[in-house]
Amino acid sequence: MKHLLPILSFLVLTLNLKAQTAPPQAFNYSGVARNASNNPIANQTIGVQLSILKGSAVTGTVVYKENHFTNTDALGLFNLAVGTGAVQNGNFSTIDWSNDTYYLRVGLDATGGTNFVTMGSTQLLSVPYALYAKSSGTTISTTDHDTSSTNELQTLSVRKDTIFLTNGGFVKVPLSSYDHDTSSSNELQTLSIRNDTIFLTNGGFVKLPAGTTGSSKPTVTTSSATSITSTTATLQGNVTNDGGEIILTRGLCLSTAPNPTISNLLMTTSGYLGTYNFNASNLNPGTQYYLRAFATNTNGTSYGNQVSFTTISTCFQQEDKLYGYYGGAINYLSGGGIDSISIDNNDSVDISNTIYSDCILNYLNDRFSGANYTNISLPSGGTSFTTPNQTVSNIYLNRSNNESYIQNPTVNITCQNITTNQFSIIINIVSGTFKTTNSYYISKGYNNKNFAGAKFSGIYTK
Repeated sequence: MKHLLPILSFLVLTLNLKAQTAPPQAFNYSGVARNASNNPIANQTIGVQLSILKGSAVTGTVVYKENHFTNTDALGLFNLAVGTGAVQNGNFSTIDWSNDTYYLRVGLDATGGTNFVTMGSTQLLSVPYALYAKSSGTTISTTDHDTSSTNELQTLSVRKDTIFLTNGGFVKVPLSSYDHDTSSSNELQTLSIRNDTIFLTNGGFVKLPAGTTGSSKPTVTTSSATSITSTTATLQGNVTNDGGEIILTRGLCLSTAPNPTISNLLMTTSGYLGTYNFNASNLNPGTQYYLRAFATNTNGTSYGNQVSFTTISTCFQQEDKLYGYYGGAINYLSGGGIDSISIDNNDSVDISNTIYSDCILNYLNDRFSGANYTNISLPSGGTSFTTPNQTVSNIYLNRSNNESYIQNPTVNITCQNITTNQFSIIINIVSGTFKTTNSYYISKGYNNKNFAGAKFSGIYTK
């Protein structure tokens, strides 16, 4: 059984150091997907279901549930924003974090589907504080009401694996609390700052209490679909600008109607700037799809340009069964203005094919009619096909003599009821003249009869 070993996301334990009037309705979750051998499930699309339970990790009420479809990195790591997935149940924005204890339950489908296996539950010991403040009605003004330029400054300090601010707030460095080697530098990380956020090179960040200016929604583009088959396609999005804020989630929206939104969510993935790919499967053959990439930060969600693509139609369903040498008895069926005639002849059909999914039958030869075809176009779907019309030499009805034949005929051939070892055949006479020296047929007025519309049939076995 595939299983998941969750690791702790920095954002889960990180507080906004200054309350915001409209905090983002999400918090981050990171995990490492591993298989039964404890090896990372690397560079693979997985399905993750996140549920928030109230009161108990096992029997608690599910107040919110969402699905994510995301890609792992080379170490099996994935990052999600809880509250931004495809909602299955509940409303994230209405959770009253002050009312009870809450637990996060994680389900995983390592194949990228929706057959989620529960990996376990963990208590949210640190409630997302901005969300808690919002639900409790507490607001703090973000306007500076004094003339001091220094009284909001705070000092950073480090103790073991944690960076602290003097007025509260901290971030844990993603290393062991204890140094197990003699190196004095291999745990060092570089601090960088963008707008109101300090970042660590190995992950984790903390938002500073100063407001930001000039931030906006992300900028996203959508690439054209590639490697399109009847049921699959490779899709790509690209976040070219984060708008000066952290990217909470990014992904792709797919629909058979124009302008898909996150209500048509196809997948989400971790990461910030740059491209991301997804191998879509289980698409419908011969269907036009509309695709838009998206990304979300604290300012909202932006969509990329819309692109469309059409999956390839399903080819002839029985093409993979059509090959080999077939034989059977041929009989007059009806038509041509003749009641009945006797045929002393057998027929054989030779079929060759090299690619069984291209809707092209490479070669078909019918001995009775003398029709010979190459590269016949087969219909999309369906269970039978008819060859184009072909003018052939005289068709003789008897092996022992040439007393009856069809002069200068034009024919086509219908193949149907195709199985692995046999099919039925109808030879259709489009035009031609029935010729005979048989006295009975002459007495019936068959000689020189316009034979158009006559049909011959048989069941042929490989």
